Amino acid sequence: MEDLITENAVVKHEESLNALFVELKGYIPLETLKSVIEREYAMIKHYKLSKCLVDLRGIKVYAPGAQELVKTEWFPTIKSLGVKQVAIIIPEDIFGKLAMEKAHEEQAKTQDRSTQNFKDIESATEWLESDVLA
Repeated sequence: MEDLITENAVVKHEESLNALFVELKGYIPLETLKSVIEREYAMIKHYKLSKCLVDLRGIKVYAPGAQELVKTEWFPTIKSLGVKQVAIIIPEDIFGKLAMEKAHEEQAKTQDRSTQNFKDIESATEWLESDVLA
């Protein structure tokens, strides 16, 4: 399956981890984010992936409606597709970090260990490779 690479989004199969790798940066309009998310779902299904590495360091603000989309659709859908581990690299920008926390608040309330936040790719990758939930 072909990777998605645009100015603001990268969605690809990270073969070394056998994981979905997603990098989002800048401002992504809601309709564009929806199409990025659809590609994520398709890649998870195609490769039968159980791990995701999501790099949000380049996000400064979420488009209106994006937080709700992530909260009510993205998390439940990837879980239903078989994703068991999600490593998220948090935004460096304080406003991006606050927006991410709002979008992820329902997931955080569950205290589900399957999603963890990290400050860098190295520690996120290490956690995904550890198979802590296997």
